[in-house]
Amino acid sequence: ERSLRSEQWQADHLDLYVDGNDLYAQADDGQSCDAGNTYRWVYEPRRTGRVPFAVWDPDSYKDNSGHLVVRILDLAEVPDTMTWQVPSRQKAGATSPGLLRGGQEYLVTVSGTWRNGRGGTADAECALGSDGRWRRDVDTYDMVAGEWDYRSLSPRMNGVRTLPVSGGDQCDPNNTYTWVHRPYRTTPLNVRVSDPDGHGDNAGALTVSVKTYDGSATPTPPPTETPLPAPDPAVTPESFSVDSRSATPMATTQSYPSGTPLRVTATGTYLMRSSKDWIAADAECTATSTDYRWRSARDGLWGMWNGVSSPLGDLAVNGSIITWTPSTGSGSCDSYNHVYTYDLTTARRGKLSFVVVDSYYADNQGALEVSVEPR
Repeated sequence: ERSLRSEQWQADHLDLYVDGNDLYAQADDGQSCDAGNTYRWVYEPRRTGRVPFAVWDPDSYKDNSGHLVVRILDLAEVPDTMTWQVPSRQKAGATSPGLLRGGQEYLVTVSGTWRNGRGGTADAECALGSDGRWRRDVDTYDMVAGEWDYRSLSPRMNGVRTLPVSGGDQCDPNNTYTWVHRPYRTTPLNVRVSDPDGHGDNAGALTVSVKTYDGSATPTPPPTETPLPAPDPAVTPESFSVDSRSATPMATTQSYPSGTPLRVTATGTYLMRSSKDWIAADAECTATSTDYRWRSARDGLWGMWNGVSSPLGDLAVNGSIITWTPSTGSGSCDSYNHVYTYDLTTARRGKLSFVVVDSYYADNQGALEVSVEPR
């Protein structure tokens, strides 16, 4: 509870104060009070100097116990390389010690193992089975990563499809994986482990390292003899529908070569809730029976998606919630034509997948039309 007195429900008791100012922070999980007790605030000091931090206790400090951990990140610092630990016991994970520059590609490497307190062992991508074999098809204990956008102080977490350093697309014997990450804006990177059973009994940590990516291949040992690759087939436009009632992503028919510049266009609307209290959505925005205006962010329209609390209603690409550009060229929503575009360059060879972001699909109705074409 934020207030200790029912008759003063708007009060904010026993807060942390920063330089005499009540901490005006947002919970890591987007709620009023965070279950993992982690809060974030973008703070611009009014003066130069040391900053005192103090908890407010109007009665007495003598009978108190415990402490708060404060971490300050300079939003002006953008280092080229960073390394940090991600303790598996921390529900909020751990955030990079510096910022990643928007539009810059980074090679992210995650290594190590952790234990879930129930006899299970996992790394960033795979889990160890009772037969002693590592398996990739157990998504429950995957690592997730997220960055901040202009809408929120809590990171938008998503599962990451990492690749073993040893090669292939399954599990790495040394529990080390990489992926190429390109933030769309300058922001820190948060990494955490996903444990639906709770983080308090976990043990172990993952190690994350980030360095600027120069476009070269990921550090995979080459085979002794490398056959000449077959030429990639020509990339042709394709179109398909994404059914709003399906939680299974819709994949493209083509497998696009690495480095292919593509433009994705999403058109149309669907109903996230087809009842008298309806909610309509397109690729980026929503409207409701009580608010006809199309909005890109809407309070209360959050739910569990991919195991984390996420804003609902967007069209996700490759398991990530992205920012679509309206065809009008301004604002966040195309309230009339509902046409949006998204430009990307493939980081590695593979298909693209699309799914609407929702926590319950049975009451949905309609589909979005998607086209993918080379730029």
